[in-house]
Amino acid sequence: MPNEARWQEKEPGVLALAGDWRLPSLAQQLRQDARFLYEGDWRMLSLADLQALDSATVAFVLDWQDQRRRAAKAHAICSPLPQKFLDLLGLYGVSRQWLEILEE
Repeated sequence: MPNEARWQEKEPGVLALAGDWRLPSLAQQLRQDARFLYEGDWRMLSLADLQALDSATVAFVLDWQDQRRRAAKAHAICSPLPQKFLDLLGLYGVSRQWLEILEE
């Protein structure tokens, strides 16, 4: 069973999501920390430590990136991306080109 949703500053400016970021856990994290998650001084988002995700996770990542873009703040998603995340992007017709991915 995956650990509950959690986030941390993995290194300066890198927001790392870990554990279970499916809808129930994601909703709880957003109720608690939405402002910090969206408005913190993050230049990169890491999904490498996710244990569970669903379409809500994809929606969060796209929204996070969109809000950063509209606020003219630096943003990128660190690779590698979890295969399930890539599979869900494909399922919903979202191209990798929509994501600003920092390739390792």
